[in-house]
Amino acid sequence: MAVLYAQILINTLVLSLTYVLIALGLTLVLSVMDILNFAHGAIYMLGAYTFYYLLMHAGWPYFLSAILAIVIIGLLGVLLEKYVLRRIGTAHLEALVVTFGLAMVLESLITVIFSGQPLPVRGLLSGVITAFGVVISLERLAIIIVAAVLVGALFFFVAKTKEGRAMRAVTQNRVAAQLCGINPNRISGLCFFIACALAAASAVLTGPIFSISPTMGLAPLLNGFTAMILGGLGSIEGCVVGGFILGLLISFGSTLIDPTMANIIAFALILLILIFRPKGVMGRVQK
Repeated sequence: MAVLYAQILINTLVLSLTYVLIALGLTLVLSVMDILNFAHGAIYMLGAYTFYYLLMHAGWPYFLSAILAIVIIGLLGVLLEKYVLRRIGTAHLEALVVTFGLAMVLESLITVIFSGQPLPVRGLLSGVITAFGVVISLERLAIIIVAAVLVGALFFFVAKTKEGRAMRAVTQNRVAAQLCGINPNRISGLCFFIACALAAASAVLTGPIFSISPTMGLAPLLNGFTAMILGGLGSIEGCVVGGFILGLLISFGSTLIDPTMANIIAFALILLILIFRPKGVMGRVQK
């Protein structure tokens, strides 16, 4: 039984860290731009297909394909922020409609180009590691390590760098930050670059394990929103907490009970949190 629980915890780490990467991108955009980005799942999907094309069709090396896919999707995020979302401002309904429409456009475009059939992505690592009866594939181990490094790097960036402090200032008060000489538009562009790059990184990490398809972004989007709500809207630390809570519920629920029931339990928990603690576990009052 101990081995089973240890195996579930390994799966929890994989699930949780991928949820965290998605939720962090959603939270950055919400905190800095006050927008719920419903196109985030489609951007995740586009990252997977960009990586697939560079690796499988262009024949580029694995690591170069991965890095380029992340950078390309990050730069696409900058363009979307500058030429689409910046024109909308903080008009919530318009932003919701535009980002939802953008998601539909991206899914349709990828369906036309690559067809709607699931596509396999070649992995770099093969084999497993066994320790004390617990088995973990090298690919899943790589997800845990790389995702943890990315999360740590984001926390360091936000807490210790000049741009990170500027981002926190814009989050707290956009007008006051501008009066202090900070360019909010530049910070918004940087925020969108990081958010989209994190989504692409998550897609690159999970692509070799799961096949890719035009609709693959829906589940990560829902799970990202779930983790963000559980942890608390606007809280970067809360994203990590919410991601691990969600990963723990789904991993243990799917193994010990039933996958469908695990999702029901997770979303029932969200409803309870929204009713009794709307700010989430570590949330703060929004500006």
